[in-house]
Amino acid sequence: MDSQSYALGDLGAAVLSICLEATSLGLGTCILGLYERERLRELLDISRDKHFAGLISVGYPASDKIRPKIRKQMEEIVRFI
Repeated sequence: MDSQSYALGDLGAAVLSICLEATSLGLGTCILGLYERERLRELLDISRDKHFAGLISVGYPASDKIRPKIRKQMEEIVRFI
């Protein structure tokens, strides 16, 4: 197994840590997984030799109110075999 085998897991752990720390500082976060990669390179001046796998927006929440989550029942999305 090469050294890159754990890269995405390590990235996920780092993203979680950043979001938790931001929350502890009173900031809100949003993990973005869908974006136009080339447009983002342009906007943030990211050179082609750099790679990115995600984006986290960080800022002060407009309110402290947490919107209710509407989730499907587990049985609708998971099948145990």
